[in-house]
Amino acid sequence: MNDRDDNRTKEPKLAASGSVETCPDAEEKELLRFLERYTVEVPTVKETAQFAEGLLQQWERTAAPAPAANMRKPLYILRIIQSHLKLFQWSFWLASAAVLVLGLVADVASGTGSEVEPFIFTAPLLAALGVCFAFRAYGTPMFQLEMSLPVMPMMMIFGRLTIIITYNSAIGLLLSLFLHGADSALSLYVFSWLVPLGVSCLLALIVMLYFGLYAGVFTSIVVWSIQLWMNKHLGMLYLFSGKTNGYWIESKLIGVLCILLLTALLWFRIRRLHAGGRMAVQ
Repeated sequence: MNDRDDNRTKEPKLAASGSVETCPDAEEKELLRFLERYTVEVPTVKETAQFAEGLLQQWERTAAPAPAANMRKPLYILRIIQSHLKLFQWSFWLASAAVLVLGLVADVASGTGSEVEPFIFTAPLLAALGVCFAFRAYGTPMFQLEMSLPVMPMMMIFGRLTIIITYNSAIGLLLSLFLHGADSALSLYVFSWLVPLGVSCLLALIVMLYFGLYAGVFTSIVVWSIQLWMNKHLGMLYLFSGKTNGYWIESKLIGVLCILLLTALLWFRIRRLHAGGRMAVQ
């Protein structure tokens, strides 16, 4: 022990009661004599390597899997989706179902052969607005906080988008069964509103991620209005067409291609924002 060690042991220390006390000289000498008996040899390179290997093995046994490693596990994906259900109150589910029922009633009242089928227009618009509602915190400090959580941005966006599309599709399918029954026309009718629903949801989300929440809402309403007022004059671009339209097959194929393109754009946008470390409006 050198003089510096002696001075260090003489420094005041806090007792449990909060008062300052010093070590008596007799106890200090006894403590120094006791500590001098214990020496530690410098570890060799082999011992250091063995210690590091043991730490690594212990880490691998106890460390929790990273989120990226769990992305393909069904239970993990279901937990992510379930965690986002708390964002929606019961009034949201009830209002969505009520609007879809009203669309079905209007569809029945309009009869067959109409170029504009109300339910085909109701389901996509409602789903698009639901997507904007689910991501209403985008561009705010709250969304920045959400991005700091362990869940990857892709999984968070996928979870909320899945909730909106699944709920509206399930209600729409039940109402379609009530309207058409389990006959051959059911699949055509479901496909008629399911394609524009997918296009509307993805378009609203992508525009929102690029330009903000209000831009997503505005774009959804504009596209929906153009489809409503121009309907058959759009020809093959009439994505909201019913099965009686002459360009029904062509319009639905174009709609499927739009879904694939919008999905690719969404994936690219999320990857770019995540890689840049920013999930906010530029």
